[in-house]
Amino acid sequence: MSDEGNVIPFPAERCDSPYSSDEYSRLFLAVLLKNISQTYHFNHQFAAEQLVPYLPGLHSLTKAVIQQIPPEPATARLANKLLAESIINSFRDAGLIIN
Repeated sequence: MSDEGNVIPFPAERCDSPYSSDEYSRLFLAVLLKNISQTYHFNHQFAAEQLVPYLPGLHSLTKAVIQQIPPEPATARLANKLLAESIINSFRDAGLIIN
């Protein structure tokens, strides 16, 4: 996946966010899931049903990464890629991606 297609940017300043860290991580995860499912041309309803068991873990991972990664561009890109790969692996485990 290209850098542009699989990520949304981390905030430049987390303190400027109108969302709590929990709300922001849920929003971040939702957008990331949507971008990945569009990239792989998934039926959104089917993908959502298949990923329900993975969502608590993915949310915890997303929240932890967002809290630990400094908002520097290079570090944020790496964190975005790691999160996207974790989600793609969940799609593979759920049988949505066959590679």
